[in-house]
Parts: sequence; structure tokens; C-alpha cells
Amino acid sequence: FPKTAGAEPLSFQRRLCLSNPCPQSLPAQIVFERIRFKVEGLSHGGREMFFQRLRGGTPADAGRQSDMDTLMGMLLSVRGIRKSFGAVAALRHADLDMAEGEVVALLGDNGAGKSTFVRLLSGAGRPDGGTFRFGGNPVDLAKYSVRKARDMGIETVHQDRCLCEGQSLWRNMFVGRHVRTRWGFIDIAAEREATRVMLGEWLGLGGAGLDPDADVRVLSGGERQALAIGRAMYFGARLVILDEPTTALSLKEVNRVLEFIQALRDKGRSVLLVSHHVHQAYDVADRFLFMDKGRTVGEVRREGTSPADLTERLLSLAERRGA
Repeated sequence: FPKTAGAEPLSFQRRLCLSNPCPQSLPAQIVFERIRFKVEGLSHGGREMFFQRLRGGTPADAGRQSDMDTLMGMLLSVRGIRKSFGAVAALRHADLDMAEGEVVALLGDNGAGKSTFVRLLSGAGRPDGGTFRFGGNPVDLAKYSVRKARDMGIETVHQDRCLCEGQSLWRNMFVGRHVRTRWGFIDIAAEREATRVMLGEWLGLGGAGLDPDADVRVLSGGERQALAIGRAMYFGARLVILDEPTTALSLKEVNRVLEFIQALRDKGRSVLLVSHHVHQAYDVADRFLFMDKGRTVGEVRREGTSPADLTERLLSLAERRGA
């Protein structure tokens, strides 16, 4: 917006109204508040897109979803993801939106398509069709891979946690992504220290968890899950996908994992939680997405449901499947 020499700087709201007259049917304060709600927190590119729309831009249909995702602060937007294995359609139509700092629980019975969906989101498999946007940018699914997902900021903790039991904690932390010296060798000292800080100061692990040279096999199930989650945190993941993270854990360890999920949200990270445990998911999730027969079939926000209601919804889906 142009400035007038010698004049006081115009407020952001005033500049918007000068360029785009406010509707006469609404009080100016309401218009200002709506504008502020939409624009606050957007990236520079998102603001430019917003101003373009205000100036009367008419993007093509293909671009409208991108604009809306940006305005709503969406980190991830997936539409119509499909995947078949031969004649078996594992995913028929899966949609997912996730905002920054949001925890979404993915719920469904066995065989609903949750694991396949997670594999595709993590880059471990390629979908047959659909669209994928991350951070407002389109993702080329033909070139999507685990490495690409990590580079974008998507980290996945699979159900088996993908840890080498016979290797030290620091080696598990940096496997495939080692810190290098100027001569190209693995910087063991740096990796050990980073592992010690992450386990001790970030995750608060005690006992063997404080020794970066300890083997993974000496850790409990909860400590192994913490190591896998801590690895995602260390590499700056914007989205952490947790596939059944509380399986075979004690009650105390389950509570610790749920605390880790809350800590991720507090740090502004998004979490996709795949779980069969409704009560555990309810404790930490902001929103619940239901899958059945390879499709996402509905969602509900935490304030609009309860553990009993979630259980009833899952039972209803199971009964319809068996009918």
C-alpha cells in the first residue's frame, strides 16, 4: 500500500478498507475483526494470496482449495487418496485436513484402511490417485518418498517403532541421518551429546535412558516409544504420525506417551494419532476422524463428543460393515 509523505502510518485495518471498501451492511468493527481473524498467523505468501482475493482475484477451481487451506491455517490437506493392491481396494477415498499444532485421532476398526493411509502419508507407499498439499504447497505424489516426507517435516513412528535393539541409543537416533564432520566422518561425540540432551532434558528419561551408549534392548516399551518420538522432535518435524503408540505398554508408560503428545502440541507440532483406545485418544485429541472400508466417513471435534459417543460411533460402523 502506498504511503503519503509526512502522514501518520495507516493502521493495517484502515489500509485494508481503503483498498477494499467495507460492506455497508456490517459495522466496521465486525469487518475488522473478521479480517484480523483471517490474516493473523499467515505466512507472507498466505497474506499475499489473501490480498489477491480481496482485490477481486478469481482463481480457477483447482486453486480455490489452496486459498482456503491457507486462510484456515491448514498444515496438511489430503483429498481423495486411493490405493489398491491388485483387485483389493485398501483405500477408496481418504480425506484429511490438519492445522498447525492440532492433534487428530484416526479411529476405525481393523481393516478400515488406517495403516495403509499412514504408509502413504509417511511416503512408504505411493497412492494411485488423489491430491496432497503440505504447508500450502502441492506435493508430487509420483516422486513422494520417506526421504521427501522427512525433508518436508513429516516424521512417522510406526507401530514397531523401527528401532535396532542391538544398537546404541545414539545410533538409533541418527540412523540414516548422521551428523558429519568437515571431513565427512560421523561425528560420534556430537551425536552422543545430542542424544543425551534429548533423552534427559527433553523427555526426562531416567536410568538407562540417560546413557546414549546403552542398547535399545535395555529400555522398557515406554522408553522405546519415547526414543522414537524424541527422534521425530529432534529433526524438527512439523507433523508427527503415531501409529498405535500405546500398544503393549503399562498404564504408567501410556500416561507418559500421552504427555509426549501434549508436549508436541505445546511446541506447535501437529500429531496424527492412530489408535484403537478411545479413552486415550480422547485425552489428547482435538478432533476425531473415522475410517471404514477404506474411506474417511466422518469427523467430530472433542467438545462435541465423549468417549461413550466415540465408542458408539465405532460400534455403529462395525455393525454396518457386518450387515
